[in-house]
Amino acid sequence: RMLVDTKKWKYSILDFIIKEIDEKQWNKSGYTIPLLQRLKKKFDNVVVMNFHDELVKGPAESFFCHAIPNATHTCEAILAVKKPSHLNMGDNLDYSDVAYGAKKVGLINIKTDKMMKKVVLAVQSHQERTLKLESSDFKRQCLPPDILEKIWEISLSSEIALFPKYVKSTTNNLRSDFDIAAKTTLCKVDVEEILKEEEWQSFFKSYK
Repeated sequence: RMLVDTKKWKYSILDFIIKEIDEKQWNKSGYTIPLLQRLKKKFDNVVVMNFHDELVKGPAESFFCHAIPNATHTCEAILAVKKPSHLNMGDNLDYSDVAYGAKKVGLINIKTDKMMKKVVLAVQSHQERTLKLESSDFKRQCLPPDILEKIWEISLSSEIALFPKYVKSTTNNLRSDFDIAAKTTLCKVDVEEILKEEEWQSFFKSYK
């Protein structure tokens, strides 16, 4: 996220999910099934692949070996790799959120993108090197139980509709993965509480 692009800082993943769930009042069909139905009206070769299928190495094999027809050479190249790498792992914005939060409440004056990047790195260094902690140790604000249950119902119903045989034997695993996400990736850093801590108050006030 860039300092000049302030709109991206106003809404978190929590805000987006709650807004989507409440405003659109999604039913159990969610988003995926209606989309698939619309696509099938226009195309006769729509294929939905299960990226969680443990019988394949991952999304690349699933896509090129099973979804795309006649991609023989690409498929063979993917199968030849013993341990495929996953390069698109996403960005950790926890340190950026803390830095920007400090700017918003006036703990630090950040005027440029360059300075923002510098402060973000300083926040990361303080958390990991000085405090010997990780970003996952920050206090977090997570979705309320009723919203989480709606998301689970939508997700499960989509999985059942698309991959009934797979879901029948893996529902417990799916729930376990969802419960982990509910406490991690579906949460945001609780910047307000973090910046109340004396440790971080002192850090930003003494930052030069």
